[in-house]
Amino acid sequence: MAAGSILTGILPAFLPYNGGYILLLVFVLASGIGYTGIDVMMNGVITETYPENKSTILPVAHAFYSTGAMIAPVFVALATDEAIPETFSVPFLLVGAMSAVVCAAYLVTGRRIIPSTPYADMGTLRARAAENPAEVFRDLKAWLILGACLLYFSFMYGLSVWMPAFFRQERGLSHQLSGIMSTVFFLGALLMRFASPLFFKRMSIERFYAVSGILSALCMSAAFTVGPSMAPLIFFLVFAGGFLQGAHTVALVMISCSEFPGRTASASAITVLAFNLAAMVTPLVIGFLAERTGFLFPMYILALCMAGSVLVILAERRISAAQSSRRTGV
Repeated sequence: MAAGSILTGILPAFLPYNGGYILLLVFVLASGIGYTGIDVMMNGVITETYPENKSTILPVAHAFYSTGAMIAPVFVALATDEAIPETFSVPFLLVGAMSAVVCAAYLVTGRRIIPSTPYADMGTLRARAAENPAEVFRDLKAWLILGACLLYFSFMYGLSVWMPAFFRQERGLSHQLSGIMSTVFFLGALLMRFASPLFFKRMSIERFYAVSGILSALCMSAAFTVGPSMAPLIFFLVFAGGFLQGAHTVALVMISCSEFPGRTASASAITVLAFNLAAMVTPLVIGFLAERTGFLFPMYILALCMAGSVLVILAERRISAAQSSRRTGV
């Protein structure tokens, strides 16, 4: 990830005047592979290393993701100038440099950490990994979880990419103010990451996902409907929409890992697979629709994706409960 980001950042210095687009795609691909590896292993490592406390530790870990997502729009807006396209390489260069520092620190500390984790004996783990890691997809529940994740991440990724453009073009907000909408959304998500352990202690993960998911979809639909003259209300609705769905990635990982406790890495990879599928498809589809209908209709579709994800999780829960009843003979 660090190498791909740094190479992306320095590309304009060697190939100015819009050159090197193919190289840019290669470097971004490398960054994406690195990012995906980090995402998959973070979820798997936490659920395997801290099985008793994962409902507390996993939300805190994901809070760092929300912090980055909250800061990124403001960071990019401050580090770039729309009139000078080359400046959009600066955020990549800075993030790549910081990633390299973190990587070096982890290489130094990693050897000391591993003996106290389940990965001390890698022989057994390698033997297990050599088996079919995709065996979870023999179960219908895995496909339902994948569908729910795909719908949810379509909602998330669609908003991340297109929400600033919606408020800029459809509501006439400035470039900076439209970007701040993303910051407000992810600020709400960040606060929920820290608050979610309290909710997880008081209700099932599936119930939390359903209630907060429907409310988030309603808040975002209302934010898209309200006119620009009611900007404070839009800010509140966007914040509430972000807050309510803030722990959904964590919830999906926990639901998946609880269904497949013997394959936590594969189970957590379901969410990452869905995220990447949504990342590849959603921006293209939303952009295609926006060119033909404007941004309002696609934004409503994204809200429906959030609601649809809730329905799929509830269906998965019913199937899981039915299977448990058959196994116990109840």
